[in-house]
Amino acid sequence: MSVEDKGAEMGRLGRQWPTYRTVWRWHFFAGAFCVPFVIFLSITGAIYLFKPQIEGAIDRPFEGLANISEHRLLSEQVQVVLDRYPKAKSLHVELPKEEQGATRVIVKDDVKQWRVFVHPKSLEVLAVRDEEAGLMRQIKQLHGQLKAGVWGSYLVELAASWTIIMILTGVVLWWPRNAKGIAGVLYPRWGKGARVWWRDVHSVIGVWVSLFAIFLILTGLPWAKFWGSYFRTVREATGLASVSQEWTIGGREVAKAEAGHADHAEHSEHSEDRKGTGRAAGGSGGKRGGRPGTGAPVPKDLSGFDQAILIARREKLAYPVLLTPPKSPGLDWTVASEAQNRVLRRSIGFDAPTGEIRIREEFADKHWLDRVVSVGIAAHEGQLFGGFNQLLGLLTTLGLIGLSSSGVWMWWIRREAGEFGIPEPLQQTPLVWAVWLLVAFLGIAMPLFGISVAIVALLDWVLRRKGKGLDSGREGSMVNR
Repeated sequence: MSVEDKGAEMGRLGRQWPTYRTVWRWHFFAGAFCVPFVIFLSITGAIYLFKPQIEGAIDRPFEGLANISEHRLLSEQVQVVLDRYPKAKSLHVELPKEEQGATRVIVKDDVKQWRVFVHPKSLEVLAVRDEEAGLMRQIKQLHGQLKAGVWGSYLVELAASWTIIMILTGVVLWWPRNAKGIAGVLYPRWGKGARVWWRDVHSVIGVWVSLFAIFLILTGLPWAKFWGSYFRTVREATGLASVSQEWTIGGREVAKAEAGHADHAEHSEHSEDRKGTGRAAGGSGGKRGGRPGTGAPVPKDLSGFDQAILIARREKLAYPVLLTPPKSPGLDWTVASEAQNRVLRRSIGFDAPTGEIRIREEFADKHWLDRVVSVGIAAHEGQLFGGFNQLLGLLTTLGLIGLSSSGVWMWWIRREAGEFGIPEPLQQTPLVWAVWLLVAFLGIAMPLFGISVAIVALLDWVLRRKGKGLDSGREGSMVNR
């Protein structure tokens, strides 16, 4: 039975699910918009998966410099940097991955934020880098915002939302109806001609990669400007918001101030805002002053760094470990792990004069929803369960590139010369309530996507009414089996 006959037969049954051609049409719309973004985001995401290895290779010249017994006091190392930047406004220290490595002092002056590598024995300044110009920082900004700020974040979010629709409609088109065996369903068929082979490759890649791709998209949404803000608003309205938030929104940090309003600070690569209360050691209270990764005002007494490094070594925190002075005198210094595997993150607040630990914040102390999101983010970045996580992420991104590329190729060879190849809609009866419920759910869960669907549907209706921009199209990239 042809697609047209099936559509006519289904139309006589009353309210029903969309016809095959309708699903194919929306699959086309979703792909036409999001395929360029999918390829770009897959490439940048695949690179960022290997951030630890890439940064390790870049920083290798600064490792293995001097035994720990030969190190000068950390306060002396920091002072060397402050002598170089007398107008420094804030600073924090990142400890090297190996104890014999150079100390990284991140200092901000009137111009930029600088990463200064200091030899721990000779106190020589080995290198100075613009913190914003680092390779992984650039890749992250490209991946999350297309280096276009808030509007770039909106575009990435829209592309991610439409990719979900592209995948879901693709699975509907792939769904085996009259298949004989698993050939062409779970692996491509050979000897059937190039056209069938490309169709099988496209559909098979799609079905294998679909669940992993949707997981990557969903775990990336908390970073998006629109959805992240929407999610935070819902959390606050339902009482699920915590004092601190472990991820940025639209490239900016977000902290819930004591009065209950949001405080936005400049984004830092290695951490998001961690201000707030933790589990006080020994039942005593403490107020954290510094914010890991964002730095804090330069303290008059640098000896707190000497105390901080002793605590960091004793506690054996996961790399990278940041040492941050308080924002104002009398508050606690902070020693914190900002590991990409957020399950390993720990933060300690201590009193500098006495070395007394006043605050301990563990992963288990966080709000359960923050723990769920943090685990998802760690998996998204390929750092939750080691090398296999990276491999799984790499295979998913390569699958998305293959899926997008094969879709574009099939569209190119199937379209009529001089035409865009939009599938022509068939007449059909109104949709069943379940379809409208699904559309409403997706629109509420992803408001920016819901707005875009309404706009696309309106434009599609106008074009069909005027008879513009449409052609008869051809049979879909997949046919009924």
